[in-house]
Amino acid sequence: MEYINSKGKRKFEILKDKIVILSGTQPKWYSSNIEFVFGDETYKIAKSNFWGTRFECLKNKIKIGEMSLMWKKENTILFNDGNNDDVYKYQLTELNSKNWLSSDKTYTLSKGSTPILFIDFSYKKFKEHIALRFTDKENYPLLMCAMFIIRSKQNSQAAGSAFIGG
Repeated sequence: MEYINSKGKRKFEILKDKIVILSGTQPKWYSSNIEFVFGDETYKIAKSNFWGTRFECLKNKIKIGEMSLMWKKENTILFNDGNNDDVYKYQLTELNSKNWLSSDKTYTLSKGSTPILFIDFSYKKFKEHIALRFTDKENYPLLMCAMFIIRSKQNSQAAGSAFIGG
């Protein structure tokens, strides 16, 4: 499975065997909110507090997930899969490549100690390549919550590493 970004990174698609499964967009350039469509249902990830450290995932305007972006703590997602009223806690961890010259990273989304999803970031010919692997049942809204946290972290790291010269 692949995650494909548009040139400006405002539109994205998830492809499985070259067939579009999920597509989404960032509606406004100045906002971190995203909207995506999976099957016949519409999802939205939007901030839930003023400072933008807590976000919620909405399915047809009903809250199904919550994410916290506290940078020094672990990244957690509280998510309801929709089958019952149980809310599950997922942790997102980051593992750098063993090669110190490489910027490749692997992210793992785990439920307890069981990995659910692997997200592999790599760059080939200065182009981003993102591979996705589920180890269990595929849950695309949960995948988008994890991708949202990863993108938010990458954007903040890129903003902090900008060169300001005189």
